[in-house]
This record gives sequence, structure tokens and C-alpha cells, in this order.
Amino acid sequence: MKQRIISGVALIIGLLLLIFVAPFPVFFAAFLIIAGISIWEYSKLIYCDNNLEPNKKWRWLYLTVIIVATLYPFLPALITWLSIGTDKFASYNTLLINSYETLMFYATFMWLFSLIIYRRTDTLLKIMHPRLVAIFAALSNGAFFASIFAVRYFDGATQAFNVDNSPILMIYIFALIACCDSGAYFFGRAFGKTKLNAIISPNKTIEGFLGGIFCALICAIIFVNFTSLNDYMMTSKRMIAFFMLSLITVLFAVHGDLVESFLKRRAGIKDSSNIIPGHGGVLDRLDSLQPSFMFLSYYWLFLTLSNFFTF
Repeated sequence: MKQRIISGVALIIGLLLLIFVAPFPVFFAAFLIIAGISIWEYSKLIYCDNNLEPNKKWRWLYLTVIIVATLYPFLPALITWLSIGTDKFASYNTLLINSYETLMFYATFMWLFSLIIYRRTDTLLKIMHPRLVAIFAALSNGAFFASIFAVRYFDGATQAFNVDNSPILMIYIFALIACCDSGAYFFGRAFGKTKLNAIISPNKTIEGFLGGIFCALICAIIFVNFTSLNDYMMTSKRMIAFFMLSLITVLFAVHGDLVESFLKRRAGIKDSSNIIPGHGGVLDRLDSLQPSFMFLSYYWLFLTLSNFFTF
């Protein structure tokens, strides 16, 4: 537990420094490293004892797909940053917006498709084809890193890439999911009786799940009323829309945690790796954040850009 607390504090401090202090090149490099580790960890989740081991050609093909999709968001972000102050900025900014929006659109359908893990879970653990896992890993990772850059550097007001953009939306998503996870843990320990899905994750309960949602909504109320996040809310209807999207984001976060638990159980491993002392691997920390960032960034930033929330 002591090791877990020390690692957790170090991760929080490092994250805050990245968000508030680090210039774009450092932020870019840090998440490039995280992307590389996530690719390595996903490569261990593709196969399991229940699936026949494919030849090397398929193994490298699946891994290549994950690598390309994961690194894809980095290129338009870098090109757009390099083009700031040039007459080509507008065209590169459009490239960034269109590529990210397309990636997150398809990833949304992939996350909805992943709901099948709750039906015939035992059977799926045995027959889930490595190709489906590779597609999931590719879209999940690609959409996550696209949404990271969108939330941190995309200015919804000017509809442009902005290195000085406020980090409040990024901080909000991290806080929202942290409150959900903490609430689920403590409510589950205190009141948990009914298993959420005993096969995938025997420790998660419906009582903990409801407690996590309650704590997340408290977090949302605090942020909207006492931080600059309130600047996003121009009407009461927009505020209601934001709260509804936040609620769905929390549901996606819980689902993301269960999906990764499903993949680890399928692969016969406890943690995606042991690179973070006391916490496991990078994917063990990103499981809830991947769909959360994707969902809220796409349905708030990009639909706002399309004047969807003009009421």
C-alpha cells in the first residue's frame, strides 16, 4: 500500500506539471512515450491460451495496425503546432480537426460494440478473435491520444489549435474519473453486496457503481460552479447538456475499466505490466480515461464546433 501511495502521488504531481507547466514539445514527448508503452502492453493482450497462436505474419500485422492508429494523432498535432504563425496554419488546423473527429466517431461505435462482453461472457473469453482485440486496441488508443490533444490544445471559441488554451477541461475529466473511482471504491467497501459482473471483475459491485456516479456528479457541480469551466456554460440548457454528457462519460469510464479487465482475464494476466510500482501498467491507469476523454471531447468540443449546442 505504501508503494502504491508513493507512486500515486508521483503520478499526480507529474500529471499536474505536464498540464500546467510543460510546453507543447514536452507534453508531446511525454504522451508519445506513454503511447509507446501502451502499444507494448496491448501487444500482450491480443493473444491468450484459448486461441491458436497465429504465425508471425499475423502477429506483426496486428501490431502494425495498433502502432499506426496509436501514433496517427501525433502527426497532425505536431504539424499544426509547427504551422502556427504561417499562412498554412488554417489548412493544417482543418486537417487536425477533421482527422480527430473522424477517428473519434469510429471509436465511439467500437466502444458501443464492446458492450457485447456482458453477454455470454464466459464464451467470449474463449472465442474472442485476436483480430477484434487488435481493432479495439487500435481505435481505443488512437481516439484517446487524439482526444488528449483536442482537450488540451483545441480552443472551442476560436475553433483553432492554441498552445495557450485553458487546461480546465482536461483537469475536469481527470477529476471526474478520479472521484468516480474513489467513490466506487469506498461505497463498494462499505455497502457493496451485488456483483456488477462477477466473471469480469468480482470486486466491483452495483452499490459501488452508484456511489461512484454520485461522487462524480458532486465533482461536476463543484467544477461548474467554482472554476472557469463555467465559461463553457452560456445557457441553462447548455449546462444541462454538459451534465448529461458528464454522466454518460462516467458510464463510459466504468465500462472502459471492465473492458480492460475482460481483456486481461482473457489473456490470463493480472496487470498489463508492472511498470508503475503498486499500480501495474499504463493501461491499468488509462482504462477508465480512454473512453472518457474520447467521449467528452468529441461530443462537447466537436459538436459545439458544429453548433450542435447553440440552444
